Amino acid sequence: MAILLDNGALVGRLKNLSFYQQQSTGKVIVRFKRGVSKKRIKNDPAYARTRKLNRDFGACSRAVGNIRYPLYRLLHLADYNFSPVLQVVCKNIQERDDQHKLGEKNIYFSRFAYLLKGFQLNQKNTFDSLVRHPLECTINKETGTAIISIPELQAGVNLFLPWKSPYYRLRITFGVVPDELFSVTPQPMEDAALAEDFMGEWQPVRQRSAAQQVEMKLDEHLYKPEEGYAVVVSVGIEMGTPLTDKLIEIVPRQGAAKILAAG
Repeated sequence: MAILLDNGALVGRLKNLSFYQQQSTGKVIVRFKRGVSKKRIKNDPAYARTRKLNRDFGACSRAVGNIRYPLYRLLHLADYNFSPVLQVVCKNIQERDDQHKLGEKNIYFSRFAYLLKGFQLNQKNTFDSLVRHPLECTINKETGTAIISIPELQAGVNLFLPWKSPYYRLRITFGVVPDELFSVTPQPMEDAALAEDFMGEWQPVRQRSAAQQVEMKLDEHLYKPEEGYAVVVSVGIEMGTPLTDKLIEIVPRQGAAKILAAG
């Protein structure tokens, strides 16, 4: 459906025409609708390979969702749309499945979890550029536990924060990423909802923070130590500004996050 804007410009679709307005010039561009119809792609034998490619592409999109769920407490720290990049990672894992044919390939996070380690949610200020001391992490997949060792942090030594906000805190998530297996009628994976969250105390940027060890454990009533998934630990740093003597508010568009470990 085409829409008439206040300035008289027509944008949207009108039969076989597409109208859109360029942000840089304000001009309205008109294009003819081209390409093959969805109905033909769905039924024409000539597009059988296309349908298989589409199924594999759809599996990668669902797999990205499986990864994003354990990251949901850190998504506000991302400074770009990282989902297309994660989809490239998922495609790489999918292509390693040499047991199934095109259109039916699986994405085995359980076998290739190490390919997720170190994935950054930021482009401008990455987590590693802010915290220049490696955080050690040990995952025990059998018990559903993770131990994260946070070093002593000091501004100008191993902590470099480019913003003027006076406080920061670390946030850690620990969750399950299930394999994306081929199915004629894909269903959402219940295991994707299994995730834990740790929120550190606010620390003044100008003061040295003590080293600490964080132990996390997945819900023992829900967690099942079996194959078919990966466990992922992610870490982020949030910036804060005081509202009162006792209340600190998160500053938007400041901070960073990454996938720390996967197994």
